[in-house]
Amino acid sequence: MLLAFKKRWMFAVAFFAFWMLGGTMFYSVTFLEPFDFFLELDRQQITLEGVLLPENENLFLVNLNRFFVYSPQILIAGNSELTNKLAYQKVQLSGVFRLFPSCANPGVTNVRTFYFQKRTVGYLEKVKIISIQKNNPWYQFMGAVEKLREKLFKKWDAYLKETFPLFLSLLTGQKTREFYGQSNVFQEVGVFHLFCVSGLHLGLVGGLVLWLVQKLFPHRHLVSFLIVVLFTFLYLCMANMAPSALRAWIMFSSYLLSQRLGRNTSQISYFLVALLVMVALDPGLIFDTGAQLSFASTLGIIFFLQSEIRSLSFLNVYLKVVWNSLGITLSAIAFNMPFLLVKGFTFSSLAFVGNLVVAPFLEVVLVLSLFIQPVAFITPQMSQYLGRMLYHLFKALCFIAQELTFLPHFFWDFSVQKDVIKGWLFWFLLLMIPIGLSLFRKQKTAWLKIVLVLVFSGLVLYLTVFIWKPLDKSEVWVLDVGQGLSIGVIKGEKAVLIDAGGYVPWYGNIGKNVIGRFLHFKGVKKIDSVFITHFHKDHTNGITGLMNAFGRFSTFVPASGKSNLAQGVRPVFELSSYQELPIFEDVVLKIFPVKAGGDTNNQALLFKICFPSFSILVTGDIEEEGIAELAPFLLSLRSEVIVMPHHGKYLQNLRWFLDKVKPRLAIISCGENEFGHPNPETIALLNELDIKTLVTRKEGAVCFWTAPRGGMSFASQGKGNRF
Repeated sequence: MLLAFKKRWMFAVAFFAFWMLGGTMFYSVTFLEPFDFFLELDRQQITLEGVLLPENENLFLVNLNRFFVYSPQILIAGNSELTNKLAYQKVQLSGVFRLFPSCANPGVTNVRTFYFQKRTVGYLEKVKIISIQKNNPWYQFMGAVEKLREKLFKKWDAYLKETFPLFLSLLTGQKTREFYGQSNVFQEVGVFHLFCVSGLHLGLVGGLVLWLVQKLFPHRHLVSFLIVVLFTFLYLCMANMAPSALRAWIMFSSYLLSQRLGRNTSQISYFLVALLVMVALDPGLIFDTGAQLSFASTLGIIFFLQSEIRSLSFLNVYLKVVWNSLGITLSAIAFNMPFLLVKGFTFSSLAFVGNLVVAPFLEVVLVLSLFIQPVAFITPQMSQYLGRMLYHLFKALCFIAQELTFLPHFFWDFSVQKDVIKGWLFWFLLLMIPIGLSLFRKQKTAWLKIVLVLVFSGLVLYLTVFIWKPLDKSEVWVLDVGQGLSIGVIKGEKAVLIDAGGYVPWYGNIGKNVIGRFLHFKGVKKIDSVFITHFHKDHTNGITGLMNAFGRFSTFVPASGKSNLAQGVRPVFELSSYQELPIFEDVVLKIFPVKAGGDTNNQALLFKICFPSFSILVTGDIEEEGIAELAPFLLSLRSEVIVMPHHGKYLQNLRWFLDKVKPRLAIISCGENEFGHPNPETIALLNELDIKTLVTRKEGAVCFWTAPRGGMSFASQGKGNRF
């Protein structure tokens, strides 16, 4: 239709505008409105009615009666009464509703955003079952399928031993903790995707069943069609309706239907049917990583299969097989690489070899895994023999994958910033190859070739000079660690920290799961030292997690106050006097001790991070008495930026203190809390003094660095009002 339209560009603009408007309304109705409804219910006791659905060892309340279409879901937390025995049951529950916490830092998952994209608006705690009600037929069917799956796979656990998690994942896509412990070798070989139920699995299952029913019913095509569709649908349910499996089933069923109707339909049509049906059924799939990678890879494979180079005429049969395998792998990578980069996954150059060597072997194992189920059912005495055979096949598969890792290759971890840049450059190269070949064939003029070379060279120069080089500049990060504090001074592969955060629900230990992952993303391999403002858990709790991740480092603490550090934190140095420590060649740390009264908040250290052109004052949790004791250092404390005392608590002498420090920018590090931080009086005072204010609870992590022409530059991670 687009090609037949006289003014194609007008049609394209109108078509794009229509889908943007429709998509915005769709997103608002299915995501934002339910979230805004529950946003007002945080920390309140509520009663809800819905169906308990298990997923990845968690229980969710879905199909809420309050929402007629596209119901959100709620995670059930911390209740032993709600076991899997109640899975797929319709229940009425009462509990305290809570929003997920939100910490926005580079390289670290924002828990609230993560669950929001799954249309999970929050979680219920202190849950009580009010009643169990009659369920609808669909959830009764899913419950029966779950019981059937447990019955089928229960005995194979004993036969397959440590390889059972591989068997379970290959056959159904279900991934246990034990599987992830064994999956590193398959990630490095680049074949991890084969353990997700997709077109490969549905194609093999459907093909085998179709061949069998055609032999049994050679002239009854309708019966064959119905049996194949229903059997593959049952397999889809056994795979927990995984997005990649659902996409494959819709495309496979559409193909069988078109063959039944005598239609010659293009592959892209099956692809679009699957996309529209799945988004209509569950809008949350647009954010689902499995769905994104599945659709992107499939689109790449369709692109390759419809290209002119899929089967070169001068190649013999065996070389064509190799060429097609490499081409399909390359096309899939070209289309799903952006998702791998954004989501922080990994990429291995062994993917080309892995899909050529390991994938066929896995197909054989998959067919046998499917075959032994009915055989063992018919002849139970064969189960042990078949289980042993399958066990040795999985062991051989692991051995082959392990041997491939000894081949020369590169392995990129996209949770590391430098590897992300390498990945974007590699992706651009992949796109330039077919585009360049196409243009060079169609345009013989020299000027076009020169332009292409200049454009490509310019992009490479930009990536290497303007992005790669600044990664080694000194930066200060005020991290978003909830109701706590942690500040990182980073240069290259080294970091110095001030405080180590505490504990945030759903994140666990902040040192390990937030600060550690952030430092990993920035490419930090060594923590030189950690400085502690005072001995409260929301400032010190993360040290143990950091030591477990990065090894030992020096910890500097106040000489006064009662230490709350774990016994394994060594070495520890007490600071009792003013000091200036050069931590990098362009960064000096000035330390101001405070010993006011018996309050731990005032038995503290203040820090001034000094760059050549600006400075940042870190005040910990000092209060009125501590501020009064700083009078001798007031001239030395002047800074362009201040990290506000005690998470934004209002203090009687705060105005006097700010008048002496004279900051242009104030940072308040706080999260969800019951203390009212930051206090409204503090925000009003900062506005009155015309001091720009950033609150980590709203803005996420904040980064500071020296501007190219001197002075200070800063940027916040950002999270929006809802996150």
